[in-house]
Amino acid sequence: MRRLMTAVFVVAVIFVAGNAYAATTEKNSIDGFWGMTWGTSFDEIKNNMAQNGYVLKDGPKEMGDTIHYIFYGKFFGEETDVYLTFNTDNKFVDAQASLKGTDEKYRKVYELLVKEYTDKIDTSNNYNIDTIIPSVFREKAPPRIWVDNIGVLRLSRTIFNDKDTISLRYSENEYFKQVLKNVKKRAQDKAEEEQRDKDSKIGSREIVNIYNRLSGIGKSERGEFEKKEDYESRIKNIENENIKQFTIKLNGITPYSREFKYNIDKEEFVFEAFSTDFMLVYEVTNLGSYSGENAFGVKKDIKKEERNIYSIKFNNIDKKSKCFKNDKFTFSFKCDPDTAKKIKQNLILIAEAIPSKSKVRASALSYLAGNAQETYSYTEETVVNQSPTISDPSDIKSTMYAVYAAARKFTVVNKETGDIIYAFDIDSQPSAKNTKKKK
Repeated sequence: MRRLMTAVFVVAVIFVAGNAYAATTEKNSIDGFWGMTWGTSFDEIKNNMAQNGYVLKDGPKEMGDTIHYIFYGKFFGEETDVYLTFNTDNKFVDAQASLKGTDEKYRKVYELLVKEYTDKIDTSNNYNIDTIIPSVFREKAPPRIWVDNIGVLRLSRTIFNDKDTISLRYSENEYFKQVLKNVKKRAQDKAEEEQRDKDSKIGSREIVNIYNRLSGIGKSERGEFEKKEDYESRIKNIENENIKQFTIKLNGITPYSREFKYNIDKEEFVFEAFSTDFMLVYEVTNLGSYSGENAFGVKKDIKKEERNIYSIKFNNIDKKSKCFKNDKFTFSFKCDPDTAKKIKQNLILIAEAIPSKSKVRASALSYLAGNAQETYSYTEETVVNQSPTISDPSDIKSTMYAVYAAARKFTVVNKETGDIIYAFDIDSQPSAKNTKKKK
């Protein structure tokens, strides 16, 4: 069995021991990870990882027809997790690891991988997951793919929540093809569900229509020949037409999807979110790029994009509510393990709510003009502009649209069958502080 020492180990030696890298003229095949070829048994892998200073942190965990383990140790001089995957025959098929990203580190990793394998990079859609599913991660560098008839190596660098990450993934070729097949299937299923969501009156995207209806309330100006009582009556009629109870799906959201976690010891599902603000729509428009230069003459290609984010904020759920515990929105319900396995991927959370005014912030211009006033509204619009920097050359305008509402009821539904799995009413109503109008 061949046991070629891959570029990952070479780079690790550079970062840990400071040894020099001696480039070879012969290019290695992508036949393994850290000197371990595809098809190696778990026991041999475990011994090999131990010799490199790694300890088994977690596993085995079965996921479909694969078994997963997490090892912990130093990788490129950093303490991090390495994820290893085996098939049902206990044969090694995949490895992944991530590092804190810097320009210097990415350059060294990229150059060493080119020397170790080949100067030719396959960036075709057949192997580029990022082109199959639009990512919420901002690409710091385009994914680099090395492919041969034995394996696949993928190098990427992304930013998410201001965290710069370099990721490496080694995969046995046939396994990676299956991964891509599954990814494409999930992408197709997601697209079909999004279409159903658009066609549905309770889908997450309905929040856009709700926002548009509610944001117009109070913006209608009094006509020149309109009496005060007529104007107030007209505004009241607009409210009566739009302030109606609505039903909307909450989870399955990109990028911050909430999930139902199963507790096998208690035989129950647990839903948990850190707030009662639910992001329902996250749209990104790529506006291309332009060349920018700072005061010191450093030039960068600036990536420009706009983001529209729609959310619903429940203003009647507080610490007194039965679904708010330990500063989290949470609830649980019983379910036997066999049923839980079958329905977990099909669970969705639906809310019944009614628009409810909340205190909103005055605009920055009103503060500057000295006439900022406390106002209450059903909606709120916030714009955040991110200016490009040398470390993150991104010009991003984010507009956040929020709908304030009082939750009445939450229902857990099996989207495949339509069966109601669990439901509960909210026991607290909007407080006077949240509902009073400015006199």
